[in-house]
Amino acid sequence: MTKSSAPASTPPFDPYAEIRSLLGTKRATGNRSAADVLADAIRKGLPPSALVAFSKKTRISEETLVRLLTVPERTWRRKLAQSKPLTQLQSDRLFRIAQIVA
Repeated sequence: MTKSSAPASTPPFDPYAEIRSLLGTKRATGNRSAADVLADAIRKGLPPSALVAFSKKTRISEETLVRLLTVPERTWRRKLAQSKPLTQLQSDRLFRIAQIVA
């Protein structure tokens, strides 16, 4: 007679976990889905730290990413120094690049 053990409780699959990890963004909490949290972050503008984290984790240089996002170098340095968020368009582009890499 073998005892049948209940399967261990596994968390629900999160398709955005790898993208969040690459961008260094927070996990969804409460009733909000991961997609909603990321969409809000993109609308508000990702912080420059998201690009820096992505660069470090993927070994794609910041300069290359800044060019892909079509951000002038001086603007990027100012955003980074002042912790100003990326624009909605720049945030969306970074998210799409993260989707491809993930």
